[in-house]
Amino acid sequence: MQRSTLSVLACPCCREAYEAIDQVGSDEQIEQGFLRCSCRTTVIPIVAGFAMFAESLLHESQAHPEALAQMAHRLFGTAQEYDDYVRDKQARNVIESYAAFQPFNESGRAVEPLLPHVRPVLRADGFILDAWCRTGWSGEWLAGQFPSQRVVSLWEGDSSVLGYRGFRHLLGSGRRAANLDIVFCHPQQPLPFRSEAFDLLHAHDALHRFAGYPFANECLRIVRADGALLFPHVHLANSEPEPFFERGGTKLHGREYRAWLDDITAGSSRRGFVFSETVLFDGPRTAELRDDCLTPHYNGLIAILPAARPVSAPPLTDCRFIVNPMFRLSMTRSAAKPSSGLYDGAVEHYLVRHPAYQARLPQAPVALDEISLLALHLAAGGADRSQLLAAADEPRMSVVLDRLSAAELLLPVRVGAAAHYLQRVHANQNAAESEAMRTRCLSALNGSDAVIVTLSDGTPLNGKDIAGFARRLRGYLANVGIAESDWIVVCPAAHPLLWLAAIAAADAGIHVEIADRMASSRSVNLRLCADGERVPQGWTALGLNGDSGTLLSALNELSDAGDGAGAGPGLIEMAAAPGRIRCPLGLTAAGCAALRSHREPQLLLLGGSSPLRDFLTVLTALVDRQPLHSV
Repeated sequence: MQRSTLSVLACPCCREAYEAIDQVGSDEQIEQGFLRCSCRTTVIPIVAGFAMFAESLLHESQAHPEALAQMAHRLFGTAQEYDDYVRDKQARNVIESYAAFQPFNESGRAVEPLLPHVRPVLRADGFILDAWCRTGWSGEWLAGQFPSQRVVSLWEGDSSVLGYRGFRHLLGSGRRAANLDIVFCHPQQPLPFRSEAFDLLHAHDALHRFAGYPFANECLRIVRADGALLFPHVHLANSEPEPFFERGGTKLHGREYRAWLDDITAGSSRRGFVFSETVLFDGPRTAELRDDCLTPHYNGLIAILPAARPVSAPPLTDCRFIVNPMFRLSMTRSAAKPSSGLYDGAVEHYLVRHPAYQARLPQAPVALDEISLLALHLAAGGADRSQLLAAADEPRMSVVLDRLSAAELLLPVRVGAAAHYLQRVHANQNAAESEAMRTRCLSALNGSDAVIVTLSDGTPLNGKDIAGFARRLRGYLANVGIAESDWIVVCPAAHPLLWLAAIAAADAGIHVEIADRMASSRSVNLRLCADGERVPQGWTALGLNGDSGTLLSALNELSDAGDGAGAGPGLIEMAAAPGRIRCPLGLTAAGCAALRSHREPQLLLLGGSSPLRDFLTVLTALVDRQPLHSV
């Protein structure tokens, strides 16, 4: 728990501030300890960096260090146990669709046009409460939207998509956004915060779910008198879905919410609004403040807003891009299209319940040129906008990102690496393997017996062979004086072993230029090419014909170098008319792994006509352990 959160906490019984007794912590964070107040009704444990109001203790003797350490192990388990659980879930293609698709649909994005009306009341270092953070996403999203404020997210306990273990291992101390804290407390109980502690309250999918007392009363109490409250995605009784599906919670007509808002804002400078969810979603970027309590739609957004001129958000320059998990990617047709059959029909089931978002999706396939393919893979691997713009000509990449975002294939959002990874876990995008690929691509093949490459003489190479080839190449590069961040040039054409040499070199931290027809003006110490009758001076042939002085003859003289750690994967640069592109190997491999569930099955062919497509084809073969073929 962040020590700054203490300033907004208060005992629900006596309303007095808590005193923190910390056992393990730092100047900014309490990792283990407990909270007590003067009334001594209960003791609130702090374990694994979380304040556990949902696990209150009767007295302080239950909160000694050994007892709290045991509680942490019982509630949160180990990182390995959670990773095993996530991998098993991903292997069975099991997702919770409302977690996987939540960042994209209208229910959450309807909030965005109201944010300019909220910004005027937010103080620097002021607090925002995220009152029902079921999937972990809304807290990270708010923390990214408001980096100068502090966000506190509530979740009710060990339940739903993440439970205690998911929150700990995906959004624990040091992983979540620096301005985000997470507190476990059921929102149907009196909230443990002092009155008027928050500038803004955000409670998605909650107002119809929890009784007006104490939830609505508590929300009003803890927000400043001139603060803002947003209740996105409220089930209304104005109409019913067509085709019909059951909706939970207490459904009130917009007129009832209108009367409530009139009562609670009477005599104040604030105004209350009932908005149609779809009107906000389809409307301008800054919403027109006009009440729509008689909306014919069945979902609404309830807001209490200050009387102030709207303030626009800063440009979205520091963002990441989430790949829409509802799309199927076809590498052979160079296109992507929404697919209702993904996740055993979960996409179709979801879109029936979200027709406003279904109408936003493109009907025709989204064409993917080379820059688009690179952008898609880097985005899936967790690249931020600056890394994407550095990967190609900046204006051209910027146009591509705007086009893919307009098509809903990518969603630009200001969040950190932890939130991006969290969403990949929700969307079952092979998140754990994707993260591993960012640091060491080929070492992941050490235990694989799958045949991936067959040489021209019929020799098969499995994953272990390729990992061994990469280790020997690392030793060879060191022997000839090539160090991390140096450049080499490779002209692979359609030869799989030369592509593997390029990837293995980049995996060792070397930068690699992919040359076309052995044409390169870069000054380097090593140039690799295929065998031939006339190998140009200054180039080293591969050596499948057994000649001496070749790459393979040199590698055969080396022992296995071992899988030594380096500074991290390097770049692979190549032509992509017009201009050149730079592929960070770690991010590109991570994207290949993340997109595995969304690629159409294909025969992996090296054609030689497009270096980028050949590069992605080889990476796909390595990630998926599929055979690679040359034409």
